[in-house]
Amino acid sequence: RNENPEQIKKKLASMTNGSLKRLRTDYIDILLIHDVRTNDIAGNKAIIEGMTDLKKQGKVKFIGISTHANMTEVINSVIPVDAWDVILTSINFTLANDAEFMEAVEKAGKRNIGLIGMKTLAFGSQWPNPESRGNYSTSVVASALMKWVLHNKNVATIMPACNNLNQLNEDFPIAYNIDYTDEEKELLLDNSIELSMGYCKQCSICLASCPNNADIPTLMRTHMYATKYVDFNLAQSALDEIKRNHGLDACALCNNCMAQCVNTVDIKNRINELKTIYA
Repeated sequence: RNENPEQIKKKLASMTNGSLKRLRTDYIDILLIHDVRTNDIAGNKAIIEGMTDLKKQGKVKFIGISTHANMTEVINSVIPVDAWDVILTSINFTLANDAEFMEAVEKAGKRNIGLIGMKTLAFGSQWPNPESRGNYSTSVVASALMKWVLHNKNVATIMPACNNLNQLNEDFPIAYNIDYTDEEKELLLDNSIELSMGYCKQCSICLASCPNNADIPTLMRTHMYATKYVDFNLAQSALDEIKRNHGLDACALCNNCMAQCVNTVDIKNRINELKTIYA
């Protein structure tokens, strides 16, 4: 944001050329501006020109943005801009009752923007209250949640996380048959399931409840990478994003976490787990 337009375009070109060289390819199918959280990026003239130049040069086929937080605001900022082809957004069944978000998804679909869903499982196979799963197997949980997203006609495809080939082999058949089994229907109709999953929607409402101004959304993302993905490099990268005195150093000042989530995230427990991991 602090760079002039020409610097922005040169940086986009340089980063893309570097990626092409490392990938040993002539073009990239989809190039995204990563982790957009505000509504001032999609309409940025320099970014649009830089990205469209890459399309004209044949180095990129489709351009878009990815968003993990403030998704509704970001998606709505993309819709009126003709340049963008793709949006990569978090979407899962815990967001089903978020009317504004689902409306934004529908509007983007009607604009023929290719929506790619991520965080589709909402960590359903690893939610913090496993007893609530009852008789639901891990494979049923995963398939039900992925099918729920794919049933949305505005979503072109999904990008579920995979840690091994077995998970990949379980995921592929879902692309060919998204009809629900009876067990999957039962899971999706179970009112206790969403409440038990503790999915952080990165809404940032919790910030107002922290007396020490900790960056709770990023700490929750750090916890996700460390405990759900078991990717400590990614977790450390997220932790490093946090400004001094707004991370676990801020949390160290509290004997009892006062931060509150308006949804179902147990912030206190996750902060304590992070303190243990990074002690």
